[in-house]
Amino acid sequence: MSKARDTLDALSLTNAPDDGKQYVRKYDNWEEAPVTGYALLDFGTVTINNRYVQDNPFGNDTPALCLLEIFHNNKWSDPEWIWSAGGWGTAVQFVSGEGIVVVTGNRYIAYNSQESGGAHTGTFSLTSAPCRVHVWRLEG
Repeated sequence: MSKARDTLDALSLTNAPDDGKQYVRKYDNWEEAPVTGYALLDFGTVTINNRYVQDNPFGNDTPALCLLEIFHNNKWSDPEWIWSAGGWGTAVQFVSGEGIVVVTGNRYIAYNSQESGGAHTGTFSLTSAPCRVHVWRLEG
């Protein structure tokens, strides 16, 4: 297998089928993607130094891809995570047999974007905020 076949470029994406389905590129062919479900979970207001667990809407043993967002400055965005004399941020993971798990830092749930890598703007250090998680079911 050549390296050229292992990469995906913008031209390949523009040549993808456009029939409302999701596709992945495998070698020189487009195949229908195995992503089959989406859910949005409301975790309410999260606070520092906590662990929150909700059932995976597709079953606690069904693999899922998750994206966490908090609400700050009138927008939803992923706060990211850093370590600087403590945990600063909020993270989400699918845990087999347990569900969707959100963990918050022991210092802040979000910090300045220019230092943490999160997309929120401004100077801030949050200890609580509304939280939601996008969940995509994976099959394989």
